[in-house]
Amino acid sequence: MIIKKNNKKIKPNDKITIYENNNKIQINYTQQQPKSFPIKKINNNYYENKNKKIKKITHSSKRNHKNSNYVSSAKLQTLIRFNFTGSPDNESFITLTYKYPNYDPNQLNKDFNKFIRKLKSKNKNLGFIRINELQQNKSFHIHLLLKNVPNLNKLKIQNLWPHGLINYKPIENQIGVNKLANYFKYSPNSDNKKKITKSKLLEELPTGINLYSKSKNIKFPTIKKAEYKDIQPIIENYNLLSVNAYQIIDSNGQIVNQINKEFYNKK
Repeated sequence: MIIKKNNKKIKPNDKITIYENNNKIQINYTQQQPKSFPIKKINNNYYENKNKKIKKITHSSKRNHKNSNYVSSAKLQTLIRFNFTGSPDNESFITLTYKYPNYDPNQLNKDFNKFIRKLKSKNKNLGFIRINELQQNKSFHIHLLLKNVPNLNKLKIQNLWPHGLINYKPIENQIGVNKLANYFKYSPNSDNKKKITKSKLLEELPTGINLYSKSKNIKFPTIKKAEYKDIQPIIENYNLLSVNAYQIIDSNGQIVNQINKEFYNKK
């Protein structure tokens, strides 16, 4: 599978999906090509292929299903864009690491829950998105986006996390929010080696370990369907922040999907 950027634009009569929340709008257009043959799933262990042969489904202990990774990554990006505004006084991006490698997901959860309880005891309206990630040595670490936590600094965070070093950075503005969202994009076929490495490590996450989790006050946007021309009068009151258009091409060189995304912030 290859992801290739292009300049194809959304047409007025194209059917789109609109995500809206907190004075932000995201427009998604997908032109999925029909499959040349159907794959019939028989049960959780077997499926019927294009030649009508029964094949066994290979189960893995790793998250190596690319479609699942794309979906999880896209949802994470949406949550970041629609819940963070880039307010350096009360929004921050933190990384929690271990001094000694930790390969135990139960210990990871225990350490994080203790950390977030302490932080929330003094910040009742705290909101967070937690992203689980592996280092090159396959030890866990956590990326954490926080909101509604004023007067935070590196020393305060370090005192709450005795397990290893931390990184702390305020989220400065909307550009910073978009950069963070793009940082977590699943891009196994990128030209950027760091992106490829990050995507491969996502595939190495053990099954049962979610890419992300969130607090209850972090909300998904409302979703509705429309034609592209119908949204034009509304987005006149918004600033266009980013445009992303790309094709997904299979191993035979066939285009299987055309995807366009536009992201707007209210003026």
